[in-house]
Amino acid sequence: VYSAYKQYSWFDQVGTFVSMVGFSLPTFFTGPLLMLIFSVWLGWFPIIYDTTLVVDHAVPNCVSREFFRHILDHEATGVFQGKVVVRQHAQKTDGGMKSQALVLGEDASMNNKPELEIFADDVVCGHGATVGQLDANQIFYLQARGLSRGEAESLLLEAFANEALDLVADEAVRARFAAQTTDWLAHRSGR
Repeated sequence: VYSAYKQYSWFDQVGTFVSMVGFSLPTFFTGPLLMLIFSVWLGWFPIIYDTTLVVDHAVPNCVSREFFRHILDHEATGVFQGKVVVRQHAQKTDGGMKSQALVLGEDASMNNKPELEIFADDVVCGHGATVGQLDANQIFYLQARGLSRGEAESLLLEAFANEALDLVADEAVRARFAAQTTDWLAHRSGR
């Protein structure tokens, strides 16, 4: 389970959050900046993997992107509660929030609740949430090319997680998170 938060501002602050159960991240914009928050949850155990996020745009000309990926197996339950608030004076705000989940097996579940609260007129904001399973046709295609079912699933899951990892600019951090994904997939497939 890993998440990263990068805020680009005059001071270029960087922080990394790692959690086994969940995190809550309130973010308040007090000056123009670009902020990127991403997270990948790799859920295996019968616990709740919870993310609660509030991004509050209080001034004009801010950009935020929140990108969350969840892979849930066995009895894992994912929860994503995300809210983007754009206050009345925060004109020219550009905000985007996306939560995507792959649920593996009938015992795993995902609950998404993305919200927008917009009080300004001149903004571009969007949000979305999807929950699905691995595509049987993609698994069949990879098996037809000699991969086992487990290898095919691992390859598809790694690609799904890597789409969020590609957002990490720091190569060392990206490599560490990629290694955690590889370890999780190896544990899942019994290797």
